[in-house]
Amino acid sequence: SDLSFEDQFINRVAAKLAYTEYQHQELEGGGVGTQFNNDMFETRFDFYHAEVNGWKGAWTVHYKSSDFKAAGEEAFTPPSKTDSVALAWLEEKHFDDVLVQFGARVEKVKLKAYLEEGEHHHEEEDHDEHEDEMHEEEVELKTQNFTPVSVSLGAVWDYQPGYNLGVSFTFSQRAPSASELFSKGPHIGTSTYEVGALYDIHVEDDEIHIELGDQKVNVETSYNADITWRKFEGDFGFVVSAF
Repeated sequence: SDLSFEDQFINRVAAKLAYTEYQHQELEGGGVGTQFNNDMFETRFDFYHAEVNGWKGAWTVHYKSSDFKAAGEEAFTPPSKTDSVALAWLEEKHFDDVLVQFGARVEKVKLKAYLEEGEHHHEEEDHDEHEDEMHEEEVELKTQNFTPVSVSLGAVWDYQPGYNLGVSFTFSQRAPSASELFSKGPHIGTSTYEVGALYDIHVEDDEIHIELGDQKVNVETSYNADITWRKFEGDFGFVVSAF
């Protein structure tokens, strides 16, 4: 939806709502080897404000929830749920031929691995010892919380008609995904053994041991700078960037 309001400080509200049920199956020998399910709900609201001293901008509220499950031979990641809520702010203003823009985003991310209701490995006496250990680890996996922050600053200079030069600087953080944290098991498709960041790997008597560690996992942080030169009028245009 997109609503506009005349003569109001908040002069526009744009909203988006999405629900997705995703599923795919990987076939092995004519049967289903692994099935992946992901139910996702997402909503976003953008609140645009009236111009203040030449500044135009908007605030954003963004919520996203993902419920993931994999079952079968390549289910190297336990079922997990990811919830995130973010607040963002974007502003811009023209100073003669220069457009200045800045933005900021703060996000709260919670990731949780879980067993399905009713799945208790102690109910069967003939359960496999390896599966027993996997279930115990899943029970012990703690909920992970992250607070990524991102900030950007940029300027676009229209130095002559049909040409401009843009420069931007960004500090960006990203929370790890559920698979990057909780994975533990063979990935047949890539012939690898996936190990999440919550686990420690060590060797004893030529044997590899993978156990839950007590380390704190940090967000991924990046620093970016780029410059872009554009020609956007006439029969021929181009964009040249360096970053």
